[in-house]
Amino acid sequence: MPVVLPTTKNENLRRVFKYIHQNIDQPLNLDHVAEKFGCSSRTLSRLFQKNMDISFLQYVKLVRIIKSMEQLLQTDLSISEIAYKSGYNSLSAFSYTFQQVVHKSPAEFRKQSLL
Repeated sequence: MPVVLPTTKNENLRRVFKYIHQNIDQPLNLDHVAEKFGCSSRTLSRLFQKNMDISFLQYVKLVRIIKSMEQLLQTDLSISEIAYKSGYNSLSAFSYTFQQVVHKSPAEFRKQSLL
């Protein structure tokens, strides 16, 4: 099953998406991002649920995993380097999340793509 990032026509959310993508290697939490865009965390959370059918945190997780998948396929960076460049603070958290979303470990994903 492919990993797909949901999209929206909502301009407010598109600006938030752009910010998330540009800062994906940084800690991103709902309160900080909501404040950056002049709304409450509850408002931003509702925007995500109403327009995306996923939470803010689920969206950020998907963006991080997709970025890491691209790096696994396109670079020779170590899995640890990719984890940190994708915004994870630990290799174990990255590997666990990657396995949940992709149903393969990062190493298995990279190895399979080379075949």
